[in-house]
Amino acid sequence: MSVMIQLPLDIPEVKVLSTECQPDGTLLIKVESTRQGTCCSRCGREIHQFHGYDRPIQLRHLPILERRVYLEFGPSGIGAPIARGGRRRPSGVTV
Repeated sequence: MSVMIQLPLDIPEVKVLSTECQPDGTLLIKVESTRQGTCCSRCGREIHQFHGYDRPIQLRHLPILERRVYLEFGPSGIGAPIARGGRRRPSGVTV
């Protein structure tokens, strides 16, 4: 008999897509960001143009009921089309 327990992650702007219990007892929680945009790391502008996902990343989270927990997400590729070339300041703003 399987039992379902729901626990909030309490991570802002993150939506849980699915959960899996691996054969070794590890919990894998697949998540995605609900943010609609971000700041370009090259020019600093607010951008919303989506280019796709990179390969999934797994991060270790705090244990739940003495089980290892990993969060998996696919980082989204978002970029400003005009942010090409130029020098980068330490803050990430192109000059």
